[in-house]
Amino acid sequence: MFELGQVALNRSRQHCEPASATTVFFCWLVCKGAPAYFVGLAQHGRLSVVYRCNQKHAQEGAPCSSPHLRKDEIKTVFERLGMMLERRSEIFSAYGTMIASLTDSAQQERTQARSDEMKLEMEHMVCKNAEPAQNQDKYKRIFDALRVKCNALKERSSTLKAQLAARLARRLSRN
Repeated sequence: MFELGQVALNRSRQHCEPASATTVFFCWLVCKGAPAYFVGLAQHGRLSVVYRCNQKHAQEGAPCSSPHLRKDEIKTVFERLGMMLERRSEIFSAYGTMIASLTDSAQQERTQARSDEMKLEMEHMVCKNAEPAQNQDKYKRIFDALRVKCNALKERSSTLKAQLAARLARRLSRN
């Protein structure tokens, strides 16, 4: 752990060239408002250190809008991050389960299989109708009922495919 702290301090000195980098957080935190780092400042009358963007007043009339951070706030965030890293295998397995459930295409595959079965049944009925003479009204009712079911299954399959594609697109856009 000591070695990691030394690496962080050396990195801070290289990037910010501070007068004195005495904490690990010095120039380690990147500011979101400017291409800069947070640096520590001693508060007058207090023993605490406050971190602010080192480009806070670089532009006249347009100061960086990033808020000041106190050392205890930063420490709390790093402690929580450490706790998350300790539980990373548990977290990653939960993400794996969530991703699997979001990208599950089993229902769509079952719907597609049922649609294919209906199509085969309709083809079989057409072939059966071509051979012997049948009651055409009865045949038409059965065939139309199958066509309605088949069309409903096609629509359901298309809807499921679109939902799956939307879920995958949202997942990829978050990464």
